[in-house]
Amino acid sequence: MKKQNVEFKVGGDTLRGSLFIPDGKGPFPAVIFFHGSGGKGEKYYEAGEKFPEKGIMAFAFNFRGCGRSEGDFKEQTYRDALDDAQSAFEVLLKQNVDLDRIGVAGGSFGGFIAAMLCLRLRIKSLVLLGPSAHKESLLKKIFRDDIDDEVKYFLVRNNWIGSEAFTNIANFKGPLLVIKSERDENVPGEIPDKYFKDAVSFSKKELKIIVGADHRLSEQKWKDDFFDLILSWFTETL
Repeated sequence: MKKQNVEFKVGGDTLRGSLFIPDGKGPFPAVIFFHGSGGKGEKYYEAGEKFPEKGIMAFAFNFRGCGRSEGDFKEQTYRDALDDAQSAFEVLLKQNVDLDRIGVAGGSFGGFIAAMLCLRLRIKSLVLLGPSAHKESLLKKIFRDDIDDEVKYFLVRNNWIGSEAFTNIANFKGPLLVIKSERDENVPGEIPDKYFKDAVSFSKKELKIIVGADHRLSEQKWKDDFFDLILSWFTETL
């Protein structure tokens, strides 16, 4: 396995991440990770190191203003995050990958971003971990506006119930895995449940619950459960 640091420009900012590349000739199936709001792509490095053992390339990056990427997180909008994710996906497409075997795993806000882009990008298989949801009318809002009172925001169903992300998932035709944390204190279980219920065009779908886990998977055992779930899922569906 080879780890390769990557830099790419979005607007005037440099975004950074790492590729985890299997040994061998390729082209390889690949998975890209979209982290949550205010999180870091490094959260997925441990998982990224496991994927090459299965012959799968992995790519984890930081949105603008997060981790090692440039930019002011407090000034980023939801629309900016969509641009970041799409740009990162295009970077992955330029690697030694099988273009017909690409998966996306998005956690929390990254799950929302993955759902928003699932019909626009060339995605074969999709994983949503504790995904949030936001109405399209809010896409120009600054991240910080909602994160300061995240739980209260999601308790108001009008803020998320009409999200375009649910419509996209309803039309996504590939395999879909939705993962919930049993004790998610940020995103109500009603939201991932709706993603799962609204998925009607899938080729395969599953809903999994990580017992005892909180939203951020703050204990290693919960991270391990998540890593095992997605490694098995993508090995089977890519």
